[in-house]
Amino acid sequence: MKKNILLIVGLVSVMGVGLVAVNYSKKDTPRKTDDTKIGVAAAFTGPVSFWAESVLQGMQLAADEYRTVNPGKSVEIIFEDNGGEAKNQIAAMRKLCTTDGVSCVVSVLTPYSKPLRPLAEQLETPLLGTVVASLDFGAVNSWCFRDYPTPDQLSARMADYGYEKLNLRKAVSLVVNDEYGTDSLKIFKQSFEKQGGELLRSDTVMQTDTDMRAQVTKLLQSDPDCVFLVIRENALGTAVRQFRELGFAGQILGINAFDSPAVWEACGPHSEGILFTSVLIDYENNAEAAAFLAAFRAKYNKDPMHTHAYGYSIAKYLFPFAEQAQGDGQVMKRLLTSLDTESVRGRIKMAESRDVLSGVAIYKRIGNSNIIIEE
Repeated sequence: MKKNILLIVGLVSVMGVGLVAVNYSKKDTPRKTDDTKIGVAAAFTGPVSFWAESVLQGMQLAADEYRTVNPGKSVEIIFEDNGGEAKNQIAAMRKLCTTDGVSCVVSVLTPYSKPLRPLAEQLETPLLGTVVASLDFGAVNSWCFRDYPTPDQLSARMADYGYEKLNLRKAVSLVVNDEYGTDSLKIFKQSFEKQGGELLRSDTVMQTDTDMRAQVTKLLQSDPDCVFLVIRENALGTAVRQFRELGFAGQILGINAFDSPAVWEACGPHSEGILFTSVLIDYENNAEAAAFLAAFRAKYNKDPMHTHAYGYSIAKYLFPFAEQAQGDGQVMKRLLTSLDTESVRGRIKMAESRDVLSGVAIYKRIGNSNIIIEE
């Protein structure tokens, strides 16, 4: 008898999580089952919930297709909501591995993914981070994988394009004060200055900041011709708006955080002409991408963002892997290491760094659309 895809969204208790659950006795080892299970630990509530929700929607579409194409087979996707608190991730992964017996845990966003890396090795359950920008995410141990553009793909590409194609020479930057911001800035600076440009000044903001005019005013005193912004959601849109309101008429550059409806809404009328790097998805020339676009529109009555495509493509290869692994983490790790397949993002293949690499493009905001201007 067919089994339906089970989506369980739970809010992990904030009590007693902290920094515990780093040392496990034998009774805490993952429970092996004959079920096909994938776990997802992410922030489905809170200010950055868009990223987890969009990955989820892509996975749900893939689940629908998996059930249709493979009658009599099923996969169970078990979701744990960390409530927007990184400290809750440890308990979320522990439950998914030891109670639910999943074959793999998908984690969304850098702050929620990094704390799980030692746990993946201890519980012998692969961790797959997406929307993760941390440098060398998979270097900690062989149980950690990332499927998302790397910081050097995104930031270096933006720096090179700005210098070579736009003749930009004097940059300032405003970034969020976590690894997403600081690592991206480090790479942008290296690439821009290697070309001959100059990073005149940089500053940081908190992700929760709503007024950045003090930082913006100081940055504009350097008379830059471009600004590199790496923040998220409403704070990113606020930064754009306040740069423009304080008189900056130069080029705004960024990376994939701009690929979010919340950002464009927060930008107001100031989004036109922004350039950013994000994953390349060719809906016109990739038949699988075109089919995904049509199916996504039919299910959700909207166009997909790049994170929807990531959730979809991740689920497309995790489902058959999980079916083969049957809860065995060692088998799942081996299968992930050998990943090499076509997808909505073109050819994707696991690198030795345990990064799933795919193409990156330059996008320009024109009207209400993000248009590819260079692949």
